[in-house]
Amino acid sequence: MLAGIVGFLAIFPIADAFRTEGSTATRAGFFEEYLSNPDYDAFWQIANSLSYWIDGLVVPFRQALGSLLFFVPRAIWADKPTDTGILLADYRGYSFDNLSAPMWAEALVNGGLIAVVIVFIALGVGLRAMDTRTIPAFATGGTWAIVGAILPVYMTILLRGSLLQATGALMITIFSVILITGRNTDDVGPPDYSRSSSL
Repeated sequence: MLAGIVGFLAIFPIADAFRTEGSTATRAGFFEEYLSNPDYDAFWQIANSLSYWIDGLVVPFRQALGSLLFFVPRAIWADKPTDTGILLADYRGYSFDNLSAPMWAEALVNGGLIAVVIVFIALGVGLRAMDTRTIPAFATGGTWAIVGAILPVYMTILLRGSLLQATGALMITIFSVILITGRNTDDVGPPDYSRSSSL
């Protein structure tokens, strides 16, 4: 975990500065990277979403509905919500809209501060329940070991957002887990043959 934090805060910015030839000429310094580079937009997008809520622009659950119904084409749903990152970029009048929308921002544009509290309590309860089943599964095998191998890594994408971009892959993952689990709700590992009677 510490290595991941160091990578995100230190290694990635340095590598990003040298990604293209001549790119270092536009960089004022290490800390300015966080202020001007859209790769580090999370803090500002959360602030933008708070302003969006304060300005009374929130339509409850509209952005969430667009994420849940990600598979509906815009040809059928003409006013389908855009990506929350794009929504906030348009709201602030940015000249670029390829921005993230962290989970905090998603909750804010769907219901304000109360939604943030509810979403993160629900997320904490859900992840705690998942951990309870995942930890023993690493020793015994089973479906929850697969979930424990995939979801923690994917949480980086989910928390960074935006939700519309992340929902498709998440739904495929959930569907796949349900498919391989089948009807066996007590999937905790391979069958125990040690108690079978000898012939």
